[in-house]
Amino acid sequence: MHRFRVVVSIPGLILGAFLVMACASEPPRLQLPEPSGPHAIGVVDFELVDESRTEGFGSEQARRIPVRAWFPASSVSGEPRPYAKPAEMEHQIRAFYNGVVALGDSVVEAFDVPTHAYEEATPIESGPLPTVIFSHGGFAYLQTNTALMEHLASHGYLVLSISHPYLSIATLHENGDVVAMHPDPFEGMMASATDQDYLDAFVSQDPGVRLEAHLRNNATAVLAPHFLVWQEDFLHVVDRLESGDLPESATAITPLVDSNRLGAFGMSFGASGSAAAHKDARLKAAVNLDGGVFDSALYDVEPTTPILVMHSDFENLVPGQSGYPFSEFVYEPLGEIGTSPQIVRVVTTGSTHIGYTDACLLPRELATDNPALAASLGSIDGERMAAVMNDFVKRFFDLNLVGEGPGLDETFRAQYPEVVDVDVSAVRTWAATDPKPRFMSYTHVFVMNRLLAANDESKSAAAALDRSYVMAYELTNGPDGETVWWHLRFDPQSGMSFSLAAPESADVTFKADYTATIDAMKALRDGEGGAPEFDVSGDEGVLEATAEAFAAGQRAATVPTLFPGDEGY
Repeated sequence: MHRFRVVVSIPGLILGAFLVMACASEPPRLQLPEPSGPHAIGVVDFELVDESRTEGFGSEQARRIPVRAWFPASSVSGEPRPYAKPAEMEHQIRAFYNGVVALGDSVVEAFDVPTHAYEEATPIESGPLPTVIFSHGGFAYLQTNTALMEHLASHGYLVLSISHPYLSIATLHENGDVVAMHPDPFEGMMASATDQDYLDAFVSQDPGVRLEAHLRNNATAVLAPHFLVWQEDFLHVVDRLESGDLPESATAITPLVDSNRLGAFGMSFGASGSAAAHKDARLKAAVNLDGGVFDSALYDVEPTTPILVMHSDFENLVPGQSGYPFSEFVYEPLGEIGTSPQIVRVVTTGSTHIGYTDACLLPRELATDNPALAASLGSIDGERMAAVMNDFVKRFFDLNLVGEGPGLDETFRAQYPEVVDVDVSAVRTWAATDPKPRFMSYTHVFVMNRLLAANDESKSAAAALDRSYVMAYELTNGPDGETVWWHLRFDPQSGMSFSLAAPESADVTFKADYTATIDAMKALRDGEGGAPEFDVSGDEGVLEATAEAFAAGQRAATVPTLFPGDEGY
């Protein structure tokens, strides 16, 4: 959920709002909408352990994935489960609303409410049910979208929400362990959110500039590697559901799992679910609730599965500026973007990023003297926003996962005039011009790697190597005075690939001045000079060992580019 602070942090106002609201003796409470389906709702918590992976961040412990499951019940007893039990209230709700989004104790107390789900519940005896797996936003918690979970479960879905250690605000384990979020990714996200040059690239009117910003983000953002980890979490859950290998605490729901009707959905960083669905055919449909995609493998590709993308209002992305849909480069080929019936892109007028969670249901009176909260909730009515999410997600899954109903047809859409289609035709028009990328930009590297991955000759040449090799270029005095790195990896298993990151190690390194190298390469392209000159260190024998693979890669991945001084650069 990487846009919260940009939208809701209003310096000098949060403290005043906190002091006003803290005086209230009984603050208003959030009220979850009554589920509209025919079934009562049961809920159960359990944990899956992936022995093949570690937790990360220096921990050697096996990856533990807490899961909460909502299911249709034939009978329930006792009291409904609270939205947050004491430990959850302290480590998740309070930590999130007082820390990550800084909205104050009155907002925290508003979540002290019961849900409509019961821990003492007997599942319906219906056989396998359509099964959907949800992931919350970055630095959030697994019950962020409880209203949506309950809605789906009441209509006959088995719904699972998963937590991700270190990038959840806090992960609460069965044995009582509490794993707080790791500060490094959050601090890296916040640094980006206050970098004006970074933000300007994403709101540029030039699609090429925006594409470069996205690809650079995917390669350099501190959050990006964790997006791939979250995909692995999703797929581990899919593996366990498919095999029926669930813990004893999940025995009641095991018969409800339908591994032939699996779907994924998620909010914000939980768009990792739509990414997992794009890669794994076992996931038959996916929903992305206002989430960016930090995986370049999903850029400029053929659609593989139906995906619904629901955006927040572009006017609420960056204060004072109108943004662009973050999905404008993913799920489809750029030259055809916005034309596949499998990919549905909509935007909800008046909505905000955090509005795609249960936060949309916070009582509006809490925002009267809390401008930060008012800005975070947007102008759309909270109950209406919840209805938008509930109805669009259910009908999309009904059609594309279950094979029932008319889906998001015109009659249904007419009931929600505030939800409009996203126009990405500008990207399609831009792509039709076959624009040239800047030499050794992130876009250029993306294009070259895509060509190398699809080229049999270069893959075969790399497969013939005795081991992996890394060839690096270290160019000093680059833009802004920084050192620029290019490196080429030859790997017998994965083939050849370029990167703009400094390599951890290199077999051979070519060192030169950045400007002199660019000028020499431009002259070589124009037939006006020879090859650039470099100081070489390392094993020069690598040049002979990789010569055939290098030549094959050069034939496969040489594309027209722009150099400094070229028109349009």
